[in-house]
Amino acid sequence: MDLSWYLINLGIAGLGRFLDIGSTWYASRNLALESNLLAKKLGWKGILIFNVAICFVFALDFYLALVLLVVSALAASNNVEKAWVTHTIGEKEYSEIFKKWVRQAEMRKLYFSIIGGGILFLSIGLLLMFLTADLIGFFIGFAFVIFAIAIMFHKSIALYKMRKEKVTQAP
Repeated sequence: MDLSWYLINLGIAGLGRFLDIGSTWYASRNLALESNLLAKKLGWKGILIFNVAICFVFALDFYLALVLLVVSALAASNNVEKAWVTHTIGEKEYSEIFKKWVRQAEMRKLYFSIIGGGILFLSIGLLLMFLTADLIGFFIGFAFVIFAIAIMFHKSIALYKMRKEKVTQAP
């Protein structure tokens, strides 16, 4: 691979990570709404360092950079969608209200919503992977599959922790 293609791939990967990180910053500056526990633990400095490294690695291949861009854009969309709430009532307040709702909801309804939403993204991804004739379509579909699995995993863990907090904090 020559340098120009590497730089193009780096731009694609960097754009993706910028969308996700920028939208996370916009929606949740304190990371109170971040469902990725690793990102919460790393904090902003760690997130930035980790993602710069990820961009340089994913820039080694166009398809990897494309997958990173699509997954990141899907995550950014999710972040921007809830930003209006955090800007209206505050990040901490929204987090507390959301935790209260999670604790009140039936567990099976929570997980049905997470799994159901994930299956929708998963089905789009699988259709693209197996019904397109080119590699770009395949890898965009693969990105949808990765996003679906990541969302189902991270949200399930986050909701489990919120439910567990209720049990440990109850009198």
